[in-house]
Amino acid sequence: MNKTIDTQLKQSILVELRPTIIPFLPRLALSFLWMVIPFFFIFLFLSFGWFGGVIFLLIWFPGAFFGLKTWLFWKRLSYSLLDHSIIFFPENKSILFQDIYHVSFSLKGWLAYLFCYGTVHVFVKGDPKPRNLLFLRHPSRIQSLLKDICE
Repeated sequence: MNKTIDTQLKQSILVELRPTIIPFLPRLALSFLWMVIPFFFIFLFLSFGWFGGVIFLLIWFPGAFFGLKTWLFWKRLSYSLLDHSIIFFPENKSILFQDIYHVSFSLKGWLAYLFCYGTVHVFVKGDPKPRNLLFLRHPSRIQSLLKDICE
């Protein structure tokens, strides 16, 4: 399957990288509990009439918002390795492979070691901070792939 992205160079997609959901699961579980627990007190809230209903909604909506925001952040986060560059979504910023001078990776925390996900750090010429590819499965493979492509 040969996908192309409409850029000046008409590059084709080599690899589409998606982050794993595992680091987002604690936040999603917290927001799920935040949304479910008020339902145990629904009759207590509704015994106060419309005022109790408003209190119930004021407790429930932040949990729903927090969960939706976390899920959308995970869903929209992706990286595309093209013929000559890397594109970071949803920012739509790109890095040319010729500008990359070093690639490394890190695993932080026991969950990262257990489920083998981490961050790939891409160092670009002229930028003191590395660009990070977050929460990717098997970051050592991605690091070696990037090193092979850049050489």
